[in-house]
Amino acid sequence: NGEVVNIFQEGELLIHKFNTDITARKFTCLKNRTWLNDEVVNFYMNMLNVYDQRLCRRIQGLKQSYMFNSFFVHRLLNTDRKFNYDNVKRWTKKFDIFKFDKILFPINIDDMHWTLACVYIEKKEIHYFDSMRGRGDKYMKGLFEWVKAEGLTKNVVIDEGEWKFFNRSDNPKQDNCFDCGVFTIVCADFLLDNLPLNFSQENMTFWREKIAIDILRGRLRY
Repeated sequence: NGEVVNIFQEGELLIHKFNTDITARKFTCLKNRTWLNDEVVNFYMNMLNVYDQRLCRRIQGLKQSYMFNSFFVHRLLNTDRKFNYDNVKRWTKKFDIFKFDKILFPINIDDMHWTLACVYIEKKEIHYFDSMRGRGDKYMKGLFEWVKAEGLTKNVVIDEGEWKFFNRSDNPKQDNCFDCGVFTIVCADFLLDNLPLNFSQENMTFWREKIAIDILRGRLRY
């Protein structure tokens, strides 16, 4: 894993895509025992969006999902230290969230920990995935308030009694303090394809290498 990263000069631009520069400096977070940065996590979320769009074009009847980047939840809940829909209402100006199957949100908590939330639009559920078993009540509540606000703008009635919230205890657990971002990416990848969350800590070196290769390629091959 270190060899993949170290062949580049620190300031070298490795790839520009999705309005993001991935430089060698940013790329070094994919070394083992290193915490992932926003650029790498969000670049992968963008690749998942492209993959999902391509899959939905190929498979008739498959409903599209959507991956936001990590700045969405920050703007929604943390910028003003409270829920503020106005900070993100333009993010959905070009699409209707109620036409998606599910929406995923990587969450960067105080630049110290990565988690993931998923809003299942059709199932009317919100799930929270934390590889260190933290509770996500704040984020699930905030995202539900966002769903209700979106409902008002799209003329969709949201009945709070129909929605359920889950802190997912079956999410694989990390056993260190630096792999949370990798767990978040892998969890999003598996959820997008409705796969069981059967990865583990011992897979994280493989996933770091896979993420690195996918980013250098600029797309997912599956």
